[in-house]
Amino acid sequence: MRGRTTAVRWLVLLATVALPLLLQGVALGQSVVINGVPLITSRTPVTMGGSMLLPMRDVFEALESEVKWFANEQKVMAIRGQTTVELWIGRTTATINGIPMNLPVAPQMINGSTYVPLRFPAEAFGGTVEWQAATRTALITIPPLGEPVTPPTPPTPPTPPVVEPVRVEGTLVQVIAVPPSIVITVSGTGLAQAIPIGPTTLLTRHADGQDAAATTLSEAQPGDYAQAVLAANGVAQSVDLTYGEVQSTVAGISDNSILLKNNQLYQLSPTVRVVDQNNKTVALSAIPTGAPVVLRYQPSSRVVFSMTVTMQAQPPPPQTKPQIIVVGVLNDSPIVKGGDVLQLQLQGTPNGVAKVSLGNAFRDLAMAEVDAGIYQAEFMVPPNLNATNLALTGNLTVNGVRATSVISPTRITIDSTPPTITGVAPGEGEVVGARDTVIEATFDAGGGTPINPASATMEIEGVAVDNATATADKITFQARNLPRRQITVRVTVADMAGNIAEKIWSFTTGAGTTMIFALSHDAQGVLGLDDVLTVTLRTRAPGGRATFDIGDLRKQLPMQRVGDTDTYQGSYTVQAGDQAANAQVTVHYWSPAGPGASAHIANRVDINAGLPTALDITQPADNSQVGDTITVQGVAAPGARVRVTITYRMLGVVQGQLWQGTVVAAPNGEWTTQAVDSRVGLFGKANEYTLTAEQLDAGNNVVATKAIKLHK
Repeated sequence: MRGRTTAVRWLVLLATVALPLLLQGVALGQSVVINGVPLITSRTPVTMGGSMLLPMRDVFEALESEVKWFANEQKVMAIRGQTTVELWIGRTTATINGIPMNLPVAPQMINGSTYVPLRFPAEAFGGTVEWQAATRTALITIPPLGEPVTPPTPPTPPTPPVVEPVRVEGTLVQVIAVPPSIVITVSGTGLAQAIPIGPTTLLTRHADGQDAAATTLSEAQPGDYAQAVLAANGVAQSVDLTYGEVQSTVAGISDNSILLKNNQLYQLSPTVRVVDQNNKTVALSAIPTGAPVVLRYQPSSRVVFSMTVTMQAQPPPPQTKPQIIVVGVLNDSPIVKGGDVLQLQLQGTPNGVAKVSLGNAFRDLAMAEVDAGIYQAEFMVPPNLNATNLALTGNLTVNGVRATSVISPTRITIDSTPPTITGVAPGEGEVVGARDTVIEATFDAGGGTPINPASATMEIEGVAVDNATATADKITFQARNLPRRQITVRVTVADMAGNIAEKIWSFTTGAGTTMIFALSHDAQGVLGLDDVLTVTLRTRAPGGRATFDIGDLRKQLPMQRVGDTDTYQGSYTVQAGDQAANAQVTVHYWSPAGPGASAHIANRVDINAGLPTALDITQPADNSQVGDTITVQGVAAPGARVRVTITYRMLGVVQGQLWQGTVVAAPNGEWTTQAVDSRVGLFGKANEYTLTAEQLDAGNNVVATKAIKLHK
């Protein structure tokens, strides 16, 4: 994950440096004429890579086409007659009636506006583009709507050249496991050459004069004679390895030679590999006379590069089963977020191989022995990961004997989802008449770890508020004698994992409330399921826009003007799971001239629509098409823990888990997950996704299940 994080930082740095350089290509004095009519654009045209780009809507509307913008896909769609054109921000591939076409430059998002290359849509709709350099004018001629259009022909890919394979041979001097390759000394030149080994490379190895047999790279030995056939990209298509072999008994041995029983003398390579029948290394001085031996040597020089000696078996030493004393976390808290580093430690028998697992998600993480019997590991938590109650399991093996696994009593929680600030009062842009007013912001942990009330802060006009009251769901301050002007407030809050949320907003005090001179609602008693609440306001400056809030339950509900009167009305139908006790109804009004005002209705409302009890997934819809991200929403019993798992299946056989996390249903029974990237690594989107919600009891047992499917 460190590599991936570094790559993202480099991409961000590249975008930060490159974008200003690209914007230096803004063309001054360029103009566009379509069928003899000059095109007036809302923004200055831009030149990139020799292509003129103009604001999306200016281009397509001038070409008499219907234009649509799909924010989730970053896609522009334009329709003119029987021709449909699709372009994507940052992609040099577009489509005409579904046929892929190449673009000289990709559409761009510049200063909040979408820019598209001019030539492509004009030619796609059957037009021609002529550039007059003298006047810096692009002349476009496009046939009237209804005439048949011949779109541009997609480019034909070039035919790759035929490359003959290359043959090379020499003595193997090194075997490299990662990336798989071998190094040989090329015959005739004496030069070293590295030969990559691919997944389809045919490897064979055999004694000189015997039939070739398939082998693996781990069986290749320095000293083998290699004959390789290389593909055009330099990767070996096949490698045949040969060696000389003799079996006998040892008559005598020195540091650089060995004499066999039949008086054959062989020179030993300085790097000769000597092992016993169990493939354990043996010192030359430990080989007794008369020991059976198998020599493998270079066929040309007869220099021995490998010896296998049959040694008399020694009784194994008595083994004592190793022990794990303790395994745990060195961090101050077992609650962490994405990007944090978990410091893990295991204490047990020294001189062993220790590993630790975090639940089932991250298994057998290698640990280093930093002191006798003290093993440690650092684990960087991946971004956007959410998991709760992860067990920490330690394993230790010493001299091939494995200790009994130990599970830490401390459970680890990973929460990478920051809390959200769900509402503020007074609202953004609101005008309040009183200079003494309550300033408030409400929080939501978002299904992650709880809010840390001690982390909540409030600043008014850049000055920290010391006596604000903070709870797990809001921070409140009674402000007094505020100046009669715009007031800016900043609120921050963090959850127990350290994820931070921030909200900055402004409101105005001391003016504006006289625009609203009458307010009312029609609630009588407690409103239940399907009951309708109607809110009415009257204003001295009709013609503006009005909304109303029902406490924290619903915000910015629209209100409509009644005819040409000074009256506005809005309604809300109570939905399943709605709960609100003594909720303040607040009305907001913005006059035609721009200033806004807010006022509260004195009579508060109570809503009780009953709470959901059955587990269900409400969004996305079953069997719907997956987007770039997946956010799962649903209902369950209030306070219920719901484990959500997203799995994928692609190419018919490849399947796996994309994400898993646990959320807690809100007091109204609603729950939602974070947004999860739907791409499966470098493969992009899968063909099919399964979204499974499981309601858990206190013992983590599954008591209810709901599953839906999405498709590509």
